[in-house]
Amino acid sequence: MSSTTVEPRTTTDSVVELRGVSIGFDGRVVLEDCDLTLRRGELVVLVGSSGSGKSTLLELLIGTLGPWTRRARVRGRIDVLGHRLRAWYPGRIRSRVGVVFQQNALFDELTVRQNVAFGMRRPRSATRIEELLTDVGLANAPNSVSALSGGQKKRLALARSLARDPELMLFDEPTAGLDPVLCRQIAELIRRTHREGAVGRTTLVVTHDFEAFLPVADRVLVLDRQLKRVRAVTGDEDLHLAVAPSDEPRTSSRRWSVGLGWIGTLGLAPLTILRPLFAFLGHPWPSRLKFFTSFLLEACFTPAFFICLAGLIVGGLATYFSLENLPLGDTFQRQGLQALGKVLLSVAIPLGAGILFAARVGAGAAARFGHWSHTRQVDALRMLGGNVGGALVAPLVWSAMLGMPLLTLAACAVGSLASLLTTQLVVDLTPYSWSAPYVTSVSIEDAIWVLFKAVGSGFLVAMAASYRGLAPKASAEDVSTGVTDAIVLASLAVLLWHALLTYLQLG
Repeated sequence: MSSTTVEPRTTTDSVVELRGVSIGFDGRVVLEDCDLTLRRGELVVLVGSSGSGKSTLLELLIGTLGPWTRRARVRGRIDVLGHRLRAWYPGRIRSRVGVVFQQNALFDELTVRQNVAFGMRRPRSATRIEELLTDVGLANAPNSVSALSGGQKKRLALARSLARDPELMLFDEPTAGLDPVLCRQIAELIRRTHREGAVGRTTLVVTHDFEAFLPVADRVLVLDRQLKRVRAVTGDEDLHLAVAPSDEPRTSSRRWSVGLGWIGTLGLAPLTILRPLFAFLGHPWPSRLKFFTSFLLEACFTPAFFICLAGLIVGGLATYFSLENLPLGDTFQRQGLQALGKVLLSVAIPLGAGILFAARVGAGAAARFGHWSHTRQVDALRMLGGNVGGALVAPLVWSAMLGMPLLTLAACAVGSLASLLTTQLVVDLTPYSWSAPYVTSVSIEDAIWVLFKAVGSGFLVAMAASYRGLAPKASAEDVSTGVTDAIVLASLAVLLWHALLTYLQLG
């Protein structure tokens, strides 16, 4: 193999230019004084062992890691597609960059063709979708993403990224988990689409499987885990050493944002905690009807049984103990039922419904968002021009704010029915004798307060689930930790919200 080098100077046709770039996490340096140039029109393969920093470098180029994300300490000069990256990652760059993630990051809720259409600029053409699927060998593929094989998912992820006709194409371990035959097929497919794509398209393949890509690469570079920088390839033996397992313990580049518990949560900057709120305010209306429908059904029906059961238990037990412990027997039955109706319908049942809603819906949303974050679907959404606020946060917020009042009303109805039945069993009152003091004790003003409590609770649950669910995830354990944190955070927020409004209501 001929020796390859990293360009030492800026060239007019460079698409990516890194000079003296260093990246560190929590005292661990991943890259140090790294230089790299990718020229227009070339296909470059970057090899290295697991944990050497390949994926970290790739994340820097796509804007999911860097000083603009507050997740890493980065210094040096970074130029991508003619833009100098400093305090933020310009959105106009993302529209010119295509990415195929190691986990594929396909949207499971969408069909195969909807996934491809998601990556296309408007107007979307059905003919163009079929052409892209044919180009990657998926003309007769199943319509469901879950029915695709591992190799087919790689091809679909490639078709989705090619739909934007990007100038810079990035691949993160595109052959991971595939057998040698499929690896060579994917490598040839990448080479073919690189040649047939936009004029001057640049492709960077980050991999440890150099054998599949040697025949198709214009240049092969090594990310040396000892030097912590990109260097020239000196031969086949050098490549084998470069991909050998590292003895250094792997440190997640996303560690700071997961598994922090309450100490870490309280220590984060307010802007980080309020990030889902800013995302919602920036795009308050759902942009994906399918996501909104899915979230709404989950918010209305998933916790319905538990919330109604809780209303039944609270209504029955509260009525029984109230009537059994009335002073002077039947003398204060009316007054007792008035107080009971006020407490149950405006305080106790709405609060119980809110806590259970937080536990069930908050956990479900945090788990779903956490899974999408772990499998890089959230990053793929951003790279394909989607907006997290409109596509994910807004559908969850509106479904929670609609579902919570409906479930609170259902719980109050079931709880009131339990109170009526219990009253008839304990003191043998007629339904009218029970309803007159019980229902009339709740005024229109009380109903409005309950509505505010329910809508606000739904909003807070959605914010807590979005905050913990959309935080970067490095492992399945991080997803589980995010779900637990979301439940506690959402429950606490609902409790404080109800306490505040109850104080104002009764004050």
